[in-house]
Amino acid sequence: MKLFKKIGITVLAATMALSSVAFTSCDLLNNFLNNDSSSSSSAPVEEVPAQLTGVYGSGTFSFMSAYPAYTFKQLTFSTQTIKTYDDNTYELTVTSKNVSGALAFDPEDAGNTDTSGSNDRGQTVTIYAGTYTASEEEGLLTLSLATPNQYISVATGNTVAGVTYYNTAAWTEAMSTATEGKTASEYLATVAFQPVEVVVDTSTYGFDYISLTKVAEGTTVTAKTDASIKGVYGSGKFGFMSAYPAYTFKQVSGYTQTVVAYDDGTYEMTVTTKNISGALAFDPEDAGNRDTSGSNDRGQSVVIYYGTYTSAEEEGLLTVNLSKPTKAISVVTGNSTAGNAYTNSETNAEYLATVAFDATELIVDTSTYGFDYATLTVTKAE
Repeated sequence: MKLFKKIGITVLAATMALSSVAFTSCDLLNNFLNNDSSSSSSAPVEEVPAQLTGVYGSGTFSFMSAYPAYTFKQLTFSTQTIKTYDDNTYELTVTSKNVSGALAFDPEDAGNTDTSGSNDRGQTVTIYAGTYTASEEEGLLTLSLATPNQYISVATGNTVAGVTYYNTAAWTEAMSTATEGKTASEYLATVAFQPVEVVVDTSTYGFDYISLTKVAEGTTVTAKTDASIKGVYGSGKFGFMSAYPAYTFKQVSGYTQTVVAYDDGTYEMTVTTKNISGALAFDPEDAGNRDTSGSNDRGQSVVIYYGTYTSAEEEGLLTVNLSKPTKAISVVTGNSTAGNAYTNSETNAEYLATVAFDATELIVDTSTYGFDYATLTVTKAE
């Protein structure tokens, strides 16, 4: 299931020969099919989704301090995932998970995953989509990403900037109001990035975390429409691990979960994990440090699940029942203790059995687009 669906159809008409007509909007398709076609013969409409050709990942972490005015510190875990498709389109997903406070991690408090209280600063997931070209040489895959023509952003949890949801592919009056009356294309022009080149190491599926530079002010960017997305919901947490007392080694992990629900009853759930390790003695005077080199960066993983869902809403709460996934893809990149790997259940059936979680219920607060971080339980066959 591709995030921004595409529908391909072939039409044979008595008065004209059209070998193939591609519609990128469900609205355009409906308008076409509603036209009078009694005098023509046509083949059945067939959905031909674009096929996934690759998944690549990167990650980083950054540190912010309010010193000397305050002792407030914030740690941000970030991941970037690029999915490519056989119709030369891409999706770039960027996640940011924030934690703040004294950040004085107790080495004896091994395994603590409590995210309650002011230390959790929420998470943001941003999805860009557009077209790309690619070339490969000596194990390096160069992806040239064009300026995106679709943009989704959902911020959930205890974020400093508040909760938000924007989708230029399915723009609403509420989104226009929140952006001072902007249209989808006008808003997209404020968040879209300039064309960027990404170099992927095909042996590790990873790339250096890319810096996205916004298009120049006044640039015209046209937003594509796609009404197939019913909702995007998010959650996140962080965890702590310690090797105490054998070692002073400590690790902190940032997690995000994002669910995209489609109008055909299918879902796509993306789970990201970003790890850092070491002494984790964050210096409050080292404001703005973004250095991710050395052993402190422990890489990142992304798992994407696909399945079906049902939902029901009552009094501002949306209950989303996710089926057991029928497909899963994972990519592990960076300085991960588990190594680098790309696994697709369509080519590795045994993998699905190890990660496909049991049917799971999510309760989404429709005013915040968020849900409690879900425990995904995998029941293996006897």
